[in-house]
Amino acid sequence: MSQRNSKDRRNRDINDVLEVIGSESPRTTAIVLGAELDLALRDILESYFLPPNSVSQKYGSLFGPDEAAGSFSARIEVAYRAGLIPDWCQAELHVIRKVRNEFAHQATGFSFTDSPVRELIGQLRLPKRILEKHAHLWDETAAKDPKEMLIFSGSILMAELQCLFLNIRDGVHERVEQCRRDFTVPDANHAS
Repeated sequence: MSQRNSKDRRNRDINDVLEVIGSESPRTTAIVLGAELDLALRDILESYFLPPNSVSQKYGSLFGPDEAAGSFSARIEVAYRAGLIPDWCQAELHVIRKVRNEFAHQATGFSFTDSPVRELIGQLRLPKRILEKHAHLWDETAAKDPKEMLIFSGSILMAELQCLFLNIRDGVHERVEQCRRDFTVPDANHAS
């Protein structure tokens, strides 16, 4: 991929993506949402890791189809294990990846209410957590619609990944473990 295409994709408005996938078929929604998240992870990893030098160029890109970070699944795991994304993000991305794969490998006519997609969408944690705290913000119909739940979770992930990319680019990102330490409340027995 050229640097120009990668840069254009990074500047893409999340709302534009959501508008497109919201009006598409279930298959297109799942595949495009998965592709957008996959490409966002690739952008993050490309920004985080050193660029290839003359020696590493002989061995290919990390992101090629048969390379270490060449698949959506591998990118999720590399981002998590490098401390770039927290475990909730890792889990949510894997669910969306599995939904995307189900649609990519099924014949036409497959929907969000078909098994195993329905059960996979039921594993998404973000919609449930938000609904528990902010039920008044949701239309009850949308809260029960599997497509809306997938898009909702995907939109939060896209925003998180976009922020992560910008933080890495600007040199202000810390590993997830470090961030957790910063938010630990000291034990009252050990207060100074």
